[in-house]
This record gives sequence, structure tokens and C-alpha cells, in this order.
Amino acid sequence: MSRERKLIKRIRKKGHHDAANELVSMYYTDLLGYVKSKVSDEELARDLTQEIFIHMLESIRSFDEKKASFRTWLYTIASHRVIDYFRSKAYQQAKKTRAIDVDDRQSEDFTAQLFRSFEVNRVLELLQTFQESEQQIVRGKLLQGERFVDLAKKMNMPESTIKTKYYTTVKRIRNAWEVDGHDE
Repeated sequence: MSRERKLIKRIRKKGHHDAANELVSMYYTDLLGYVKSKVSDEELARDLTQEIFIHMLESIRSFDEKKASFRTWLYTIASHRVIDYFRSKAYQQAKKTRAIDVDDRQSEDFTAQLFRSFEVNRVLELLQTFQESEQQIVRGKLLQGERFVDLAKKMNMPESTIKTKYYTTVKRIRNAWEVDGHDE
């Protein structure tokens, strides 16, 4: 009987922790590499790999070596978990945040233009027409130089929400500014 089979048998019978650790160790590096190649993010790949191994251990009783090798079964679990991630709200939100970050340079150029101009008071007047949370984010970022992560903690909101509100508000200010005839 192969080492892998012995480990699986011990895990199934007694939930043996040492056997589980050894089985995970046998596949961890390769599986992490596989997941990393799919998601292109080291930290996310580590999280997903951990979830894959947890799922593997929880469902090891359903593994049938007559249908597939253990490796194939494990990589099927991994493939499904990666697909689930790409369908998840977390991924969809991250995708939206990246799209906003693409607009980051334009917004920062506009922001620099605002502070070079002598019409900061007009911008502050425009800002007062927005929701309080939007005002707080823009003031924190522009006037106090706070980072998005710090604003998120302070306001008890996800960082992606802070970024979305910031860039949306800056864009709306820019549009109002241009309507007022202040674009160069």
C-alpha cells in the first residue's frame, strides 16, 4: 500500500492529525503553485490553498480511488474552488476596484490641478453638496493626506467602498467644475 493510501486510511478512520499534516505537506507546494498561476496573487493563493485543503480533509471520506487518483481528486477540488472564487462577490468587488484604480492617474492629475488653482474654495463649496461620508473621505484623502486603508478603519467601511466613494466623488466634482467653465 502506498504512503498516500496509508495516510488517507488513517485520516478516514481516526481523523489522525499527523497523517493529515503529512498528506497536506505532500501536495502543498504544487497545489499552491497551481492556484497562484490561476489567481496571480500570492496572499490570495495561500488563502484559497488553505481552503482547498480544509475542504479536502472534510470530504476525504467521499474520495473514491476507483474513480480517480487522489491527486486528480484534489486538483478537481482546487479547480472548483478557484472557479467559485471568480464567481464570488469578493472577486467582483476587487475587479471593480481595479477598474477604479485605472482611473486613479486621471483623478490624481485632476486633484493636483485643483490644489494648484486659486479656486479651492469653489471646490469645497461643491464638496458640501455631497453626502457627509463622501465629504469626509475626500477631505481626509486630499486635505489630511490619509491613506484609503486608514480611512476605511476610521469610517468602519471596506477599503474598496472608500476608494469607490472617493473616485466617484472626485469625478463628480470634476464634472461640475468643467460645467462651471473651469477646465483648462
